[in-house]
Amino acid sequence: MVLESKPAPMMLMYAGGIAVGALIMYLARDYSSARSNEFAGFLLGCMVLGLSLVALVLGESRRVELDEAGRRVILDVCWRWGRRKRLVIPFADIRDFGIGALGSATDGSRYYDIVVNHRDGREIHLFGGCAFEGRLDRDRIEGLRDTFSRAVQ
Repeated sequence: MVLESKPAPMMLMYAGGIAVGALIMYLARDYSSARSNEFAGFLLGCMVLGLSLVALVLGESRRVELDEAGRRVILDVCWRWGRRKRLVIPFADIRDFGIGALGSATDGSRYYDIVVNHRDGREIHLFGGCAFEGRLDRDRIEGLRDTFSRAVQ
């Protein structure tokens, strides 16, 4: 089984952050002093724009492979500028799988993640901050976790 991140939603989020930051900066451009609310808005726009640009430049994509024949989980991380990292986790090093969550459950923006609990105590988040199909659906992620857990046993 292979799971790959979807770069299009991530690029849309980065572009949206850049647009929102630029709009806030434009709307708050007429500040009269460093103590004004407009100046605070301008700085907020700078922060949103800056963080979105950094995320765009340092963004990553992930590929998670469950290799049952080789008895391992392979995590390939590729950053936007070509740097790659491959993490091979043998089944013997995996204690169990968990589910991680990020965001608020009340407004429907909770993202779920499969967490590999390593025998030495480390936790490895397979999806990281990338957009994967079904990340908003806890039942789908629980099903994936169960698939991973059955393969390791």
